[in-house]
Amino acid sequence: MKRKKSKNKVITFRTLAMVFLVLMSVHVHAQRGQLYSGLLERGYPKAQYANTPYYPQQFQKGKVTYHGYTYEDVSLKIDLATGQLIILSPATGLSLAYAPQDLDQIEMNGLPLVYLEKPSVGWYEIISKGEDWMLYRQHYVSSSTREVQGSSIVMRFTLSQKVYLFRQEKWIAVNGRNTFSKQFKEQKSQLQSFAKKQGLKLNAQDLKGWKLMGEYLNTL
Repeated sequence: MKRKKSKNKVITFRTLAMVFLVLMSVHVHAQRGQLYSGLLERGYPKAQYANTPYYPQQFQKGKVTYHGYTYEDVSLKIDLATGQLIILSPATGLSLAYAPQDLDQIEMNGLPLVYLEKPSVGWYEIISKGEDWMLYRQHYVSSSTREVQGSSIVMRFTLSQKVYLFRQEKWIAVNGRNTFSKQFKEQKSQLQSFAKKQGLKLNAQDLKGWKLMGEYLNTL
């Protein structure tokens, strides 16, 4: 009888352990599935809008960390007018909207994006960083105007970009090699020579150029 009871206890323990593992697996999968349970995006009907305030304009593959879980190959874009991240559900094909404060981290084009309150509220790419500096590029709606299109009045968005250097607790708008290099007095001449030799435009659209500039600065 004792052996039988002991055997029953072992079977019961194994059964409970299996049930626990199954429940944990279901819980984890439920947590992971939360990324695609957001609210439907309101969208921008063509009858009311001349263009859309998205960055990028079309869905692009990226990475999203949401409630501690990281999701790869997510189709996403940012609504610069509302600040929401728009994600395309692979199961339904619907566009889902997420408030920036609900996200842990996102990444596009191999660059992390963060939602900041300063220097102005919005989304910023982290282009490059060093020991005491960081280089950001902001994407934002610079203006929205109404215009006549046929027999309708529609809204048109103007999208802009701006590059900022954050150093010594200050945000400095930089555009071109001169405004950037003068922030680093000891390396100024070397930075200017490098930018000129490489033919870097270093405007807000020159992402590759800013990356090269940041990499070079880290070698000095």
